[in-house]
Amino acid sequence: MLTEATYSTSKAALLSMHESLTAELGLSSPIKTTLVVAGQMYTPLFYGVETPNTFIAPIVEPLDVARQVVQAIENRQGGEIYAPWYVGYM
Repeated sequence: MLTEATYSTSKAALLSMHESLTAELGLSSPIKTTLVVAGQMYTPLFYGVETPNTFIAPIVEPLDVARQVVQAIENRQGGEIYAPWYVGYM
């Protein structure tokens, strides 16, 4: 069973790994990496999860995140995609 602690820890580990990989590749590398950090999404992982306030913690549509990923690839951007945008501040 996936617990909140397990979920949060794995997200933090992925962010650290992405930052390390980006640093190792360096600014001059043609290889770009993109990390998607999404909040609660309309997927089976979150079925049954009660959101106390959808204004503060909106549920993200997977298609919206997919569009952001495709746009980042097409524009050859690296970095992080936060969905919703303020997830990066949490």
